[in-house]
Formats: sequence, structure tokens, C-alpha cells
Amino acid sequence: MITDNKLQYSSKFKLKTIQCPNCGGSVALYGGQKVETVVCQYCSWLLDTKDNFKPIAPVKMCPQNRRKIPIGTEGTLNGVDYVVIGIAEYKECCENIYSSYNWTEHLLYSYTHGYAWLCLENNQWTLLHETKETPRNLPYAFPQERYLQPPISIFVGNFFSGKNFIVYEHSHCMLDYVEGEMTWQAKTGDISEYIDAIAPPYIYSIERHVSEMEFFCGEYIKHTEISKAFGIRTLQPSHFSIGACQPSNPILKAIGIAALLACFLSWFLLNKIQKKGHIFKQFTVPESSFSSYLSEPIYFHSNGAYSLSIEIPELINAWTYYEIYLLYEENIEHLKFSREISYYCNTSKNEEWWREGQRIETFYFNIPPGTYTLDINAEGNSGETASPDPSFKIKTTFTLKNNLNRSFFLSIICP
Repeated sequence: MITDNKLQYSSKFKLKTIQCPNCGGSVALYGGQKVETVVCQYCSWLLDTKDNFKPIAPVKMCPQNRRKIPIGTEGTLNGVDYVVIGIAEYKECCENIYSSYNWTEHLLYSYTHGYAWLCLENNQWTLLHETKETPRNLPYAFPQERYLQPPISIFVGNFFSGKNFIVYEHSHCMLDYVEGEMTWQAKTGDISEYIDAIAPPYIYSIERHVSEMEFFCGEYIKHTEISKAFGIRTLQPSHFSIGACQPSNPILKAIGIAALLACFLSWFLLNKIQKKGHIFKQFTVPESSFSSYLSEPIYFHSNGAYSLSIEIPELINAWTYYEIYLLYEENIEHLKFSREISYYCNTSKNEEWWREGQRIETFYFNIPPGTYTLDINAEGNSGETASPDPSFKIKTTFTLKNNLNRSFFLSIICP
């Protein structure tokens, strides 16, 4: 966050002031000829710079703890001198439902390069410029109000000698707050539609407001460069945030690949060990005892890891729910297992075949040696009805394995 006042101000940019016709306060102007509105910092009214600074509408006040670079701050990015002339804050919305997700856009002005946007989103920075480059497939999507489902690819022919961008986001946003100068009549509450497409570290953005459409190209900027450019000493990004067009860190990428390989190896070995576990007890609960069944006493002869598998071979287009209590010698509850098991598939030969769910579930546990009893309680129903059917019955097979090898493996990877 921006927490100190070590900001860079100089005389590179000429400051012009006008008197606010609404409150009489002195309003600063830094921008060029394209500026259409400015907000008075004293009365928070939006003024029309093209109509003798006529008051247009009031804008809401901004809390002082908002993350932003103050207007009038100067900085040099990519060898270009800029001054911050305006700040706009947007909130994502959809069908008049407003989310808490928001971002801040700083309007920059340069005598030599015109206007640019420095965006702060998810604690990461992007520098964007307006461009005339349009994607080849735009006429078939965006203007016809079709939703572009990520990750559709759009091609921009002359952007960096031609580049494919993957649609990252397509949504609507509301202008929630504005201060300083803007190059359009920036009224809070206005809704815009936007598409963000990425090819890290670059981003291509399309914005439409009513009938006007604008195109922007941008590039990810490290927070250290922003700090150096504008003299902001305490700007720190979140350790957990990732920018939309932020390039991947090769070290983190290598660590991620290694972690995935380790997870896959662990999963593979655990599955192999599970299959090789020694079956020491297996029994079938008949349909008549589906809802309630008490097993005969079972002796667990050693310390270590065990598994209990529930298999329902005849389960089809139905669901079941089990609560199983592992009772010690004097019917003292030692462990409890609960799980829903469901399996649905298309049984019609004239339709595309599909399936969802599985007919088997496995629990893993550790217990000391002794004699235990399984108290099995179950309910279920056919179809997708959530309420259980008291008459529902199905045959179930229970398998107990002694997984000593698995216990040894877990003791190695999880000491």
C-alpha cells in the first residue's frame, strides 16, 4: 500500500488553475487538450472543461485510505515523463448486481506521448495506451453482444508483429469513483463492458460504453519500477496476488512442476500400496439390513494403518448415505465415518453415454490392536430426489485391509 509522502513533484509539467464556479475553490489542471471533465477537490462536483467549467453532477467522496498515487505526482516509465492527472475506480458488476471486486486506474499525461493508464488491480500494475489496432475476429463477437467465454483466442495483427491473446475476462463494470481530470464525461454510476485478453507480459483490452468502443494495449510493470518512478517507498504487493498479464517466475514454475510430480508420485505409490493391502475381513450386508446392520466382532491384530472400503456394485441412478461407527470392545465409539455414495449414468442407447459418481469409497484410519464392531447405518433414494426413501434397499460389500506398507510409506513422507 501507499503509506508515506515521499512522492515526486517538480516543475516539468505546467500547472494551470481555475476557480470552481460551484464553490469558488482553486482547481488544478495538468492535462492537455483532450481533457473534458475535472472534479473539484473541494466540493466534489464534476466540471465540464469544454463548457466554461459548468458543473455537471456531484461525485461521491473517496475514503482517505484508498490505494492510489496522488494527482500531480510525476514519474518516468520506460523513458517517458508522466504526471498523474486523474484517478478512476471501477467495480465489477453483472445485471445490476455489484461485486466487491474493484480496481484503480490512474490517468497519466505526457507532453510527448499523450495519455496512458496506469492500472492497479489485485495489487499488481499494468501500463496501457490507447491503440487503433483491432482484432480480426471482433466483428463476429463483441459488437453482437455475444459473451466471449475464456479462453477464446483473439488475434491482433500489428501488435508486436502479430500476436494471439487469450480472453481472460469478459464482464461489465461501473465507474464507482472519479477525481481529477478525465478525457471523457466521467460520471459515477456509468456502466461499461470490457474484454481483457492476455499474452503475458502483454494485455489487450477492449472497452465499450453505449456506442463508443476503445482499444488498449498494455504491459505488466513490476511494483519496484512504480516505486522508483514515482518515489513511492512503501508500495508492497500482496504475496498471494498474481496480475492478469504477469509473466511466470521461472523459479516458482520449476518449484510448481516439482511439487506436481511429487504429488503424482505420492498418489501413484499410495494407490499401488492400497491395492496390495492385505484383506483380513470382507462381508456383504444384504438388502434387508441396508438401513441398519451390526457386524460381528472383528479383531484388529496390530498397530498401523487400516482401510475400510464400501462397494455397491448394483448402484445406478441413485444415491446412498452411510454413517459407520467403529465401536470398541464395550460398544464405546472409537471412530465415525460418514460419506455419500452416488452413481448416475445414461442408460438409453439412443443418447450420448455419460456417467457421474462412483460405486466405491474408501476410508483410511489408524487404531490400536483390539476387538471392534462396525455399526452401519444407511439411507438412500433413486433418482435425484434429496429426501431419503425408507423403502430403498441395496446390497453392500465392506472390505477391511491391513495397510502396514502404506503406514510405513506415510511415516516417511509425513514424519
